[in-house]
Amino acid sequence: MKTSYTAPDFLAKLSADTVVANLGGKELTNGMLQLYYGRLLSDLVEEYGDYLSYLGLDLTKPLGQQPFPYAEDMTWEQYLLTMAIDAWAQQQTLVNLAEEEDFQYPQGLQTYLDGLKATLDAQAVQYGFKDGNELVQKEMGASTDLELYKHYSEIYNKGLEYYSKLYESMEPDATQVEKYFDEHAEELQEQYNVTKVEKPVIDVRHILLVPQVDTEESKAVCLKRAEELLQQWKDGEATEESFAKLASEHTEDPGSKNTGGLYEFVYQGDMTEAFDAWCFDASRKPGDTGIVETNYGYHIMYFVYGADEWYRAAYQSMCSAMCNEMIATASKRYDLQVFYPQIVLSQIDFE
Repeated sequence: MKTSYTAPDFLAKLSADTVVANLGGKELTNGMLQLYYGRLLSDLVEEYGDYLSYLGLDLTKPLGQQPFPYAEDMTWEQYLLTMAIDAWAQQQTLVNLAEEEDFQYPQGLQTYLDGLKATLDAQAVQYGFKDGNELVQKEMGASTDLELYKHYSEIYNKGLEYYSKLYESMEPDATQVEKYFDEHAEELQEQYNVTKVEKPVIDVRHILLVPQVDTEESKAVCLKRAEELLQQWKDGEATEESFAKLASEHTEDPGSKNTGGLYEFVYQGDMTEAFDAWCFDASRKPGDTGIVETNYGYHIMYFVYGADEWYRAAYQSMCSAMCNEMIATASKRYDLQVFYPQIVLSQIDFE
């Protein structure tokens, strides 16, 4: 690896289309690499803010001159560059696998991508930029542009969708999960702060309907509407996805409207008494529905998932490990090639 890959903006722009990596016939250019590099750096700034100095990182100085404190003979620039290439390779591997399988992406993804330019143009004007192209270059580097960002977003979101499909296909049984926990107990305790004790945690979706006034007549009207919506769902596809869509359209709970009525990692005692009692009923199982009355109104309930905290942490960690192993194996099959001498990065200004 070179000592430093950052160059003046005019050189970075000239090198934007130069291919710097190849994975199964898919090419990574300097401009696209800049987006992955810039995103990693932006995420660091957003997460640590004024505490970046505790990580040994000073954004007022060239990253290629600052040693990365957690690996020998590596600068911050080299570390972020390596991570950026790895991120692209993983996401491109997922897209390659999806293409081989002829995986069908949700229709909403294409709608999002089609509207991305208009969204970024609007954001740009709001923050004082001419258009989305200028905004992207300011935040990610001079060698990028809006078209590249759209391509980056396509790879990222397609990879994410296929990863979700892979994750959901991993179905280790209870014996395997318990064995995994026992073998990784220290690691899981450190990462999730869990021990092998009974402590249920659940995910639930709901649609909140609020009576217009606090009268028995108004409550009866509200309850009838809740019953009709639940029946509408049952008469349709009757899936979690269709329930989420119904929640987004009808719920009066601002805290979950944008998530399809979803509350995740709910512990016993987190919710109001009646809501809590329904969720933590010993007989409750995924796909259960019902109507619960609380002081807020009527809740149309959909039970998503429940397990002890330690089991859930082990299950999720095990499924992630299985997915990552599959992706790593596929990456080797696609034969990642990186042409380090061709890499040219542009400076990102965080003023």
